[in-house]
Amino acid sequence: MYDVEDEMLKPIIWIGSSLKDLRKFPNDVQREFGYALYQAQMNKKHHKRNS
Repeated sequence: MYDVEDEMLKPIIWIGSSLKDLRKFPNDVQREFGYALYQAQMNKKHHKRNS
């Protein structure tokens, strides 16, 4: 199914071992990072961001 929202997402460019390193974290941490990255892709700020 095609989602218009997906078309507006900015790409994530993983540098070096960053994706592999992220996958070493516990699942709840991965979910939090994933949501923060999704917010960044949508040009929004995560609610737990540092100002």
